[in-house]
Amino acid sequence: LDAFEAGSLDFVWGLNSDAIKSMVETNIDLFQRKPAKYVLENDAEMVTQLYEFNTTRAPFNDVKVRQAFCYAINRNKIIEGVLRGEAYGPGINGICPPALKGYNATEVKGYDYAPEMAPKLLSEAGYKTPGNPKGKDFPNVRLVLNSGGAKNTNVASEIQNQLRDVLGVNMDFVNVTFQQKLDDARYARSDIFRSAWVADYPSAENFLSLYYGLEVPDSVNKPSFPNTSRYKNAEFDKLFEAGKAAPTIDEANKIFLQAEQLMIKDAPSMILWYD
Repeated sequence: LDAFEAGSLDFVWGLNSDAIKSMVETNIDLFQRKPAKYVLENDAEMVTQLYEFNTTRAPFNDVKVRQAFCYAINRNKIIEGVLRGEAYGPGINGICPPALKGYNATEVKGYDYAPEMAPKLLSEAGYKTPGNPKGKDFPNVRLVLNSGGAKNTNVASEIQNQLRDVLGVNMDFVNVTFQQKLDDARYARSDIFRSAWVADYPSAENFLSLYYGLEVPDSVNKPSFPNTSRYKNAEFDKLFEAGKAAPTIDEANKIFLQAEQLMIKDAPSMILWYD
């Protein structure tokens, strides 16, 4: 940013909200004059931020538990309170971001904040809640996130608080290096993993490949990537393959929408926001 203000850079990308606020307020006349010296561009990216569940073991081998966690999260509070608006809507739907042109990502029905539905699902899964006082105690669960400044930790703290308030469950989290986080996720070494997917190419196929089950090994002693949640659903796999084989992009997208909705219902991941 110093180099940009000094005139030795023409473009700087990925500034945090504090830096943007300071830059604009300090130089407001240079943004507003005609022609402007500085231009602030804010566009949606094809990037989805999420938490992945380890579906190979309890408690997240139960779809109702995964759904309960997804319904327990107030994403607007995270976006406005923690990210200061640096995230994209409208709405949080599926794994495919709305910025994906030609694909009607907003047609996928995701998980709105539903603090009454979440404990009900946890109760149905057999765990102790106000509606099921005789249920079994929910175990402490562990989130692995890569160290990447305060943002990852602040988001994790907010989600930790929301899960405690809505579901009465405890989620601990640990910061590790990015490489360690990748290794832990590939070998299913925790309960939840912070993750994100940046489009390699602008297609729903690229995002949905995270959940293709036929490449998931039978043993956690063997690495699984990119399907680190180790999600398996034969119907999803058939739809995914049919979408890849479709003769046109429009036909492929219709099939991919079906596959995505099925996967979202199974909730192998908690979709948080789009960059």
